[in-house]
Amino acid sequence: MKRARRVKSSKGADVVVWDADTCSEHQLVFAYWASSGSYVLKGCWMKEFVQRRGLAEGDEIRIHWDPVASKFHFSLLRRAN
Repeated sequence: MKRARRVKSSKGADVVVWDADTCSEHQLVFAYWASSGSYVLKGCWMKEFVQRRGLAEGDEIRIHWDPVASKFHFSLLRRAN
């Protein structure tokens, strides 16, 4: 099954998320959440990013898909005041 179809399936697709700030890779699941019509990163998002990085509401982050490396890139742009 192609990745795009897996993302929209009930299970989602396994993806790598590269944390550019800490130079670490994390395995998450990228899925379409039909009830809200949005895409989400599931799995250990809270543990691997929110808690580990101390993210808080209002922090500005960047996540983009790198089609060459076939993974997401994450970085913290600015902390909320």
